[in-house]
Amino acid sequence: MDWSSATNLTNSLGASVVTDFSGLHWNPVNNRLYGVQDNGVVRVLQFDINTNSFSQIANRSISGGPEGITQANLYANEFYTIDETKYEIRRYTHSSNFSNLSLTLVCWLLLTGCIFQL
Repeated sequence: MDWSSATNLTNSLGASVVTDFSGLHWNPVNNRLYGVQDNGVVRVLQFDINTNSFSQIANRSISGGPEGITQANLYANEFYTIDETKYEIRRYTHSSNFSNLSLTLVCWLLLTGCIFQL
């Protein structure tokens, strides 16, 4: 596989500016690509297996300096980011259509051990 077989996602991301993706996560359960930008924007693309194309279903701002994004439970409406500014792991929960997005857990002091709060 090489770059010539890659899918260009530019049109799927909408008209707003995409700057410096700092993390991507693929969820094979619901065919979603989660992306986080250095400026705190989270984008989620839904893959449609019938049309073999992506469409953006979320474009939301979060606080901090997110550097990575992942999920612990592929079936849950939640994702985790790592904040490179405060050395925190943050859990965000969301509604199924991403109309509601909330910071629900912070694990901080990663250099000496996690302390959970929120």
